[in-house]
Amino acid sequence: MLTTRSKLWRLAYLALTAALIIAPSGRAAAQGTSPVDELISRVVTDVGDLRFSDALTRGREILSAGAALRPQQEVTLRTAMAAAFFPDFGGEPQPDSALAQFDRVVRLAPDAEIPIVLAWDGLDSLLNIARARTFAVVVRPPTDTATVGGERRAEVEVVASRAARYSLATRRAGGSVTLTHSVSTTPAMSARLTLRADDGAQLLLEPGVHDLLVTAVDPVRGDSTTIARRINVTGPRPSLLAMPVLDSAQLQVEESPPRPFRTALTGLLFGGLTVVIANEARSGEPVRSAFAADTRAGLVGGAIVAAAIGAIWMGRDGRDEAAITYNTALRDAHARSVAAATAENARRIAQYRATVTFVPEGR
Repeated sequence: MLTTRSKLWRLAYLALTAALIIAPSGRAAAQGTSPVDELISRVVTDVGDLRFSDALTRGREILSAGAALRPQQEVTLRTAMAAAFFPDFGGEPQPDSALAQFDRVVRLAPDAEIPIVLAWDGLDSLLNIARARTFAVVVRPPTDTATVGGERRAEVEVVASRAARYSLATRRAGGSVTLTHSVSTTPAMSARLTLRADDGAQLLLEPGVHDLLVTAVDPVRGDSTTIARRINVTGPRPSLLAMPVLDSAQLQVEESPPRPFRTALTGLLFGGLTVVIANEARSGEPVRSAFAADTRAGLVGGAIVAAAIGAIWMGRDGRDEAAITYNTALRDAHARSVAAATAENARRIAQYRATVTFVPEGR
């Protein structure tokens, strides 16, 4: 025989069940109550009637059957099972088993709360323990589809089991390049991150299938986790201009390299010239020839020194001013081409609009 307290508790619990299961929000409401909803409702009713053993048996059957449960359905079922494992009265508490159910609840809905009719001493503490030891994050898109591009953005809500910093990025399915869309800086239990089509300079969401990646980092404990949601992006991709590339083969050498062979050849030429000058300066008269020989000695020495100086000067490194002028003009022309292509691509990117469809989890 149920006490007055038990009867009131049961009525309140069944009323809550009607709010959570029988009339769920969104598309599920339009589709009506499913057979799975009815099975979960029976589990909740068993808990309300203090038939904890029956509730656990039915709950295990639903989970073992491999039924495709929506997150809210599984949260409701496991919360009821946790209550059956850890009742306020009328049953033997099994805290470890109840905590195992709450671990899964936290992964599905980090911000889940225990209904007021179940918030008895001990059960709510178990949920807090599950949050403390399980770092989880979920993504909640505001709608199934969103249009992004230009000034249009799509806000994606993220919720974690502990205060965290978040970042949102996308990666083409099967690709390796990750593009960051937005980052939060202040640790919080939840945040709204912005999904953009472009960053003004490049496309962030090209048409195709992408993985939406949300990373949460707990700055206190250092824990981090990343979850992925599949999205489909449709829309006419803008035709972007290829960036001009400066061909290095067109540039001229601006520093003249050393020329050892030319230096050596110059020295030989100057040396040969000194010999010719010496032979031409000879005289047939003995006295005059001796005097002339002394003069020729200075002349020959000066010629050799001049040859060395000339060879060193001609073989030195130096700046090629003509090449520098040519290269400067070539680089300036390339910079103007890049600026024009960048401006045109920015204009085309600004006109880009894309439709983002969030694929339901499990598909």
